[in-house]
Amino acid sequence: MSTRTRPFQVLSDDNNGVLITIVSVSFLIATIIFVAAKFGSVIYFKQRRTAVNTPIWVAVILVIVEVIVVQKGVDHGVGRHGDTLSTEAIQTASKFIYASQLIQIVILSLSQVSTILLVWKLTPDHALRQACTVTAGLSVGWTVFAILGTAFQCQMPEPWSYSPDRCAGEGAIMYPIWAIHILTEFAIIAIPFFMMRNVQMVLAKRIKILCAFFARSLVVVLSVVRLCLLPTYLGSSDQTWDVVNPTILGQAMICTTVTIACLPTLYHILAGLNSGLMNTRLPDEVELRSPTKYISQSADSHSESRRGDRPEYFRGGDPAQYAAVRTNITTMGRRQSSDSGKGSTRQLTRVMKTVDITVEVEGGERH
Repeated sequence: MSTRTRPFQVLSDDNNGVLITIVSVSFLIATIIFVAAKFGSVIYFKQRRTAVNTPIWVAVILVIVEVIVVQKGVDHGVGRHGDTLSTEAIQTASKFIYASQLIQIVILSLSQVSTILLVWKLTPDHALRQACTVTAGLSVGWTVFAILGTAFQCQMPEPWSYSPDRCAGEGAIMYPIWAIHILTEFAIIAIPFFMMRNVQMVLAKRIKILCAFFARSLVVVLSVVRLCLLPTYLGSSDQTWDVVNPTILGQAMICTTVTIACLPTLYHILAGLNSGLMNTRLPDEVELRSPTKYISQSADSHSESRRGDRPEYFRGGDPAQYAAVRTNITTMGRRQSSDSGKGSTRQLTRVMKTVDITVEVEGGERH
C-alpha cells in the first residue's frame, strides 16, 4: 500500500505563506534563465564590459540568498496570524523579513547601476554621460538612505521587530524611500530615449532597443503598487499576516529588475536568432576569412581532380555555375570617431550585417 507524501506547504485560510514561496521560486527560475543567457553571451562574444556585468553577477547571487531568507521566514510563521504563533516564532520571522528587506535594497541598486553604466559606455555624448553620473550618484545615495532608514527605524536593541508603537513615525520613513526609488527609475528610463534621439537607425530597430530599456517601467509599476500597500502593513498589529502582499511584490520586483537589466545586452542574441544567424550553414567548398579586425570575406571553391569527389549539385552542369549564399554576420568591433554623434550611430547600428557571397565553380579539371 503506497503512502502519500506530505505536501511541502498547504495554502489555507490561516496560512498564505505558500503564495510567497510560489512567486519567489517562479520569478527566481526566470531570472536565472536570463542571467545564464547573458553569461553565455559574455563568454561566446568575448565581451569585456566588466563594470556593466559584475553588478548583475552579484545581484543574482543576492537574489538567490534573499529567496532562501524569505523562505526561512515563511517556515517560521510569515503568512500566518500572529495569535497562532509563539513569541519566539514571531521574533525569528521578523528577523528574516528584516534581513530580506535590506538585501532587496542592495539588489535594486545593483540593477540600476548596471543599466546606468551600460548607457554611459554606449553614448559618447558628454552631457548624457554627466546625466548618467548624476543618476548613478542618486542611486548610490538612495541605497545608503534606504539601508539606514530601514535598518534603524525601530528602537534598539531589536531593530528587526517592527510594530507601529515602537518605530519612528509608525514606519513613515518607508514612504520617501520608495518614492525616491520610483523617481530614480524614471530617470534611468528617460536617459536612453535622449541617447537614441540623434542616432540614425531603422525605426523598427530603434523601437526594439528602446523597448529593452523601457522594460524597466515594470519595476516602476511594482514599486507604485507596493507603495500603495504600505499603509496597511505599517499600521497593522498582525505583522506576520499583513506582510504577505508587500513581500510578494518585493520578490517579484527584485527578480524583475535583474532580468530587465540583462535585456539590452541580450539584444544582439535575439536579433541573431530572429534572422536565422544561428542556423546559417555554408557548403564545405566555401571558406570565410576575416583578415582584418572588421569584416572582410572571400570565398574560394576548388574542384577535385576526380569527378566522383565533386558534390552532386555540381555534376553534369554548365562549365561555370554560380551559387549565391546569403548570411548574417555579427560584428563586435568598435570604430573611433571624432564626431560624437556619428560614433554613437556606429556603436549602436552595427548589430548585424548581411553579406552576399557569390561562389563561382569552374567545371574544368585542374592539373
